[in-house]
Amino acid sequence: MQKNSKKNKKKEEKMEEEKEEGEEEEEKSEGNQRDPNRVLIHRAKKTKNIIEFNKLIGQFGQKKQFGYALEAYNVMISTHKALVKKGRTESLKPTIYTFTNIINACVRCGEMKKAKSYLKEMREYGVEPNEVTYTVLIKGLCADLDTKSALEVLETMREEGVNPNIRTYNTFLRGTLRSGHLEEALQVFDEMKKLEIKPDGSSFEYLIKNYCQALRLKEALELAELMSPRNASVCASIATTCAVLGKTAQAKQFTKEAREILDSGSESAISFDEDLNQKKEGGEENAEGKQQRSSVPLFLQHRRDELTRECDRVDQYLASKKEKKSKSDVQFPDPEKVFLLPESHRNKEFKEKLNGLGKKLKLEVCSGHGDWIVERAKNEPKIHWMGLEMRYERVFQIWSRALFQGVNNISIIGGEGHQVLRASVPDEVFDEIFVNYPDPPVWEGSKQKLIDHSFLKHAHRTLKKGCSLTLVTDDDGYCQTMLSELAQVPQYFKSAFGEETYQVEVPKGYGSSYFDRFWTNGKKTERFYMKFIKV
Repeated sequence: MQKNSKKNKKKEEKMEEEKEEGEEEEEKSEGNQRDPNRVLIHRAKKTKNIIEFNKLIGQFGQKKQFGYALEAYNVMISTHKALVKKGRTESLKPTIYTFTNIINACVRCGEMKKAKSYLKEMREYGVEPNEVTYTVLIKGLCADLDTKSALEVLETMREEGVNPNIRTYNTFLRGTLRSGHLEEALQVFDEMKKLEIKPDGSSFEYLIKNYCQALRLKEALELAELMSPRNASVCASIATTCAVLGKTAQAKQFTKEAREILDSGSESAISFDEDLNQKKEGGEENAEGKQQRSSVPLFLQHRRDELTRECDRVDQYLASKKEKKSKSDVQFPDPEKVFLLPESHRNKEFKEKLNGLGKKLKLEVCSGHGDWIVERAKNEPKIHWMGLEMRYERVFQIWSRALFQGVNNISIIGGEGHQVLRASVPDEVFDEIFVNYPDPPVWEGSKQKLIDHSFLKHAHRTLKKGCSLTLVTDDDGYCQTMLSELAQVPQYFKSAFGEETYQVEVPKGYGSSYFDRFWTNGKKTERFYMKFIKV
């Protein structure tokens, strides 16, 4: 009787496996016609091999195909649970690579809430995060400019006996450059020295640039003396700060050094930035295949061109007849021109600034490096311009460009677009709002995008009656997404072009920017130009 029971059980398991294989073949056949990525997922499911799933989740994450990464992970987990019920517990048990890959997918796609949930889930599976997992998490937090939480992760690593490596520390240092947290950068740099972790080129570059945008030239120069070899990016940053502080001889010395380094032709001469190094070495940015690899020379050449432009700006400023300010005359953030929101006291001062202008006021959201807005402000001196940019180092770049050009009719807001418009801007103050080359959503299902209902609502509220919202992108898909959002709020805006809704070129004299130059160099010349009037 017992033998018959075992025999029947084996027979049932065999029938179940045959049924499963039949379903797999059917799914594979349909998937081949519909979606090859799903074929890969079902193929991994059939192998019941965790290594195959880890590879897939990693590949989808690198390509920012977040939906597929989630699907692969969920299929793996459900298959694992089904196998556990059958007593087969090991073949698909998630590993450290599984969770690190899915957390990396979350980070690359801006889904930090999900990343934190997977960190919790991995512990539930008895898997402890390692230094790579934590470094990925710190990278995501720094991308969100959440320096406080990134510091907390470093503290957690110490408490758990997980040793941060040089990549961990550099990831944090790079984040402080974007968020403007110099003191936190110094704290971590000191910790590196205590732990006898030798700073590399990236470590020096990030901290020197931090000093430069704080106008702490003495410390930047002292650190630069310890850096060998120096790269063109560091030299150009020091030259900019020297020029801002009226140190003419030193500024000339560093622009000369930067040009000599660029002329050497070495790729490492450009920057030690880790994201750039990954592109060159075939790292995570390279996972998208031949097309991504072929873009690396373009990116390197563009960086060379931009560093040359930065040296040109410094040299032209030094050659001009404008009075050079001494250190006592200038500070950054400049309290008269830079507003880092939503600091409560600055919020009040910002509103007072808006009310006291007494002239036309135009806003650019996502001002980037500042080329476009500084050029427009220079050409339209009777209008006051405001540039809104989230990243601190870009706020500094906009401010220094305006200083070098002698442009005084400009203010810079440091903050997130939705939050600033919602909480800091009164009704009907802007004569025009521009959004040039906003980042498209990272993945197809992402809810994180600038142009959404909330943004359009507050753009409408803050614009004067009959004034306009202008949008420019080089991405056809994002153009259609923005038009779809606008179509849902006919009570707010109507197209200035009637039924056409957009044009495939910008008006003559519209102006150029860093991103416009980058895509033009890459032979991506279509520009989708939309202009909408407040109803």
